[in-house]
Amino acid sequence: MNSGVTDIQQAEQKAKHGKLRVAVYLECDTDVGGQYQYALSIVRALELRPDLFDIYCYSSRSVWKHYSKERSVHYRPFPMSVATSRMGQRLVRRHLANHRPPSWVGRLLRRRLFKDRIDTVIFPLPTALVGALGGATSIPSITTIHDLVYRYVPELREEGHSSTEWYDDLYQYILTNSSTVLTDSEVCANQLRETFPAATATANIQVLPYCAPPYVNEYLREMKRNPQIITADISKEVRDATAKPFIFSPASFTRHKNHDRLLQALRQLADEGLIVNAVFSGPPWPPQDELKSLIAKYDLQAQTTVLSYVSNYEVCHLYSQAQALVMPTFNGPTNLPPLEAFALGCPVVISDIFKESDQLRSGVLLFDPRSSEDIARAIRKIVSDEDLRSELIEAGHQRDKELNLEAFSTRLTEIVSATAAGGNDDCGRT
Repeated sequence: MNSGVTDIQQAEQKAKHGKLRVAVYLECDTDVGGQYQYALSIVRALELRPDLFDIYCYSSRSVWKHYSKERSVHYRPFPMSVATSRMGQRLVRRHLANHRPPSWVGRLLRRRLFKDRIDTVIFPLPTALVGALGGATSIPSITTIHDLVYRYVPELREEGHSSTEWYDDLYQYILTNSSTVLTDSEVCANQLRETFPAATATANIQVLPYCAPPYVNEYLREMKRNPQIITADISKEVRDATAKPFIFSPASFTRHKNHDRLLQALRQLADEGLIVNAVFSGPPWPPQDELKSLIAKYDLQAQTTVLSYVSNYEVCHLYSQAQALVMPTFNGPTNLPPLEAFALGCPVVISDIFKESDQLRSGVLLFDPRSSEDIARAIRKIVSDEDLRSELIEAGHQRDKELNLEAFSTRLTEIVSATAAGGNDDCGRT
C-alpha cells in the first residue's frame, strides 16, 4: 500500500472513476429478529456512503425486494429465477436458509456476482457459500461470525441448542475461505483465536461493534417531529402494559433466554412484598405456551404481560417507558437490546456472562443469570434506586454516541475498502 494513503482514500480515488460494487447476501427475513436488524444495519451503513458504493441486494425474500424499491439499492432475486413454480421456490428457499447450501447454489451465486462485476460481497450471517468465491479469480468476501456461545456457555450444550462439531466445521471453513471475518467484539475475536488457532493464524479478523437498529433512530426522529402521531399508533394492548411501572424483557421465548430464572426472581420479590410488573415480548415463534405455563407455575399472572407481535415503534415505546431492560440471556458477548435501551433512555440490567464485553463498559447493572436470587437482587436495586437509574441512563446515552450507525458505517467502510483492495494493514487488523 502507498504510505500515508488509507483504504478509504484509495476507495475515494477509485470512486472518481467508478464506485465499488458491493453485494450483500440477505437470506433472512423480519421474523429472525436480531439477525435481520444486523443485516439491515449493514445495508444502511453502506448507504451512508453513496459516493463510494453501489449496493446490490441478493435475496429470495420479498422484504428486501420492497426495501430496494424505496432506496438506491439494486435488487437481485437470487436465485429464484431458476424456480418458476411456487413449490420450486419453496424448495430453493429451504436450501438457502441452510448455513451449508448445496454446491449448485454457490455456482449460481458466483456466476451472478461476476455478471454484476461485484468488487466485494458481504455475508451478514455465517454461511459456507463463501467457499464458492475462492480460486485464482476469487471475489473478495466479508463474512460475519457473531458468537461462539455454543462453546463458551455450557447451558446451551446441555439443553441441546447447538452442535459443537457442526459449528466448528462451519466456522473453520469461513475462517479459511473468507477474505475478511467480522466479529462484534474483541471478546469474540479472542475466542475465535483460542478455538481455531491454525485457521486464525492466517485469517483477517476485523472487529465491527454492533449499533442500535435503524428503526430506533427513526423512532427518535419521528417523536421529535410528530409525537402525537407516533403515540396514536401505539396499540391499546401495549398502552395497557405500560400503564404501571414495569421492567421490560424482549427476547424470543426459548430456554436459553432464561425466562424461568427471571420469573423465579419475580416470585421471590413478590413473596418479600415487592410486586414488580414485567412485560415480555418476542417474535411469534416459538410458541408462548411454555412461558405462559411458567408464569402460571409461579402464580405471576397478575403482574406479567406477554406480547407476541409488536411493531418496531411499539418496542421503542416499551423501552422508553420501562424502569429497566432486564436481560438474563446466556447469549453474547454482545446483544442488540442493550444498544436499543442505551439509545432510548432505558437502564440496562443484564447477565454478567460476558461482562468483559466492550459493549457493556458503559455502565450497566450486572447479575449472575444462573442465580434467581442474584437476579432478584439486581431488580430490587434498579426499581428502588432512582439515582442509579439516572446514572445508567446517562451512561447509556454516552455509549450510544460511540456505537451509533455513523460510527458503524465509518468502520464498515474501512473494512470494505481494505477488503476490496486486497489488503488489511490500514483497517486495524486484530
